[in-house]
Amino acid sequence: MARKRVSKRSSKASVFPKMQLSFINKYNALMSVSVQHDFFNSGNFPTLKIKPTNTTLELLQRNNMQFREQGGGFLLGYAESDAYSPVRDMKKPLQLSFTLELADATVYNYTDIPFEFDDTIYYFNNKALEKDETEYMNLSNERYVTGDDRLDILPPMFDHDFDEPQEAGVEVQVVNASEEVVFEQEVTEGHSNIQINLAREPEGKYTLLVDGLEEYSFYLYTALKKIFGAIDIIIDKDEIGEYSFYDADGNIVLQEYNIHFKARKVRWKYIFIENNIERQHQEHQIQDILRKNSNNAIKFLEAEEEESLDGRSVYSVWTEDPIPFKQSQLYQFKMKSKRGKNGIDWVTDLPNASPKDDLKVNSLDKDEVYSELIVYL
Repeated sequence: MARKRVSKRSSKASVFPKMQLSFINKYNALMSVSVQHDFFNSGNFPTLKIKPTNTTLELLQRNNMQFREQGGGFLLGYAESDAYSPVRDMKKPLQLSFTLELADATVYNYTDIPFEFDDTIYYFNNKALEKDETEYMNLSNERYVTGDDRLDILPPMFDHDFDEPQEAGVEVQVVNASEEVVFEQEVTEGHSNIQINLAREPEGKYTLLVDGLEEYSFYLYTALKKIFGAIDIIIDKDEIGEYSFYDADGNIVLQEYNIHFKARKVRWKYIFIENNIERQHQEHQIQDILRKNSNNAIKFLEAEEEESLDGRSVYSVWTEDPIPFKQSQLYQFKMKSKRGKNGIDWVTDLPNASPKDDLKVNSLDKDEVYSELIVYL
């Protein structure tokens, strides 16, 4: 399979304390996964629920390890003695899988990920060669989660179609996240498709290869309940690198992994509607009260008059640039206008945009969503 070049991360000192995961046993910390989200005040992602799969729960128990969800992420601990430790003395790779479920229906409004609700899943793992950069020990492909972290969901049995009929001897393989071959078959001469049967394999990430070359990866999932994402943690004593749990001498390395979601940024559009048929306000201007004339002040475009169905005056004012959603909005805007025939200065407080409100699609740019706020004057 094709490998990506990875950059070296800067060294940082970090010491894990021992974790008290139960009243009986003490465990050494093996790793942590910190799931961060720029929208929340805490910086964590509290509405994302992480659970080990049933297979992983059995593996944790068999290898004397413990899982604990904590602060928008989770910790893994392991027990050891002078005589024996399943982690330290591991003989073959161990794959631990965790599902990610959303507890907030509006998460797409305030998260910078595509508005697409198809049969895909967000997938993260600790395989260093699949990362573009390693400075932050991200489990996503890049520093922040993007739509490229999604995998198509496929059933245990499906057909793989070739672009043209194949010659005899073409070999099709499917490997799991640990790169173990779980399906292998040669194509019959002249056939343009092949049926893949993974009925005996557990849920998880798989990659289809044709003559050793990667075609695509997918996620095998059969449960009725849709999940948002999944994490695979591979513990492999033969793999040595920045994401590995072992150094060259076989000593255990404590790892701090990261998954980071950006807050969605959208432009705000204020619509000012006159309560009376006669125009009362002119020269609509919006001011950023908290930042005023500083370089960080939010800038607004000039007011534009829009058509009204009932004869009342309607004006719209857009922010010049997108504004990131925050759990606690730190903005205070006021609209200043000239009111009445005498043109007296008139000021009113403006509401802030909220991700709980429906976002709209810009008719002039279908790729842009924005927040619309209506103000009656």
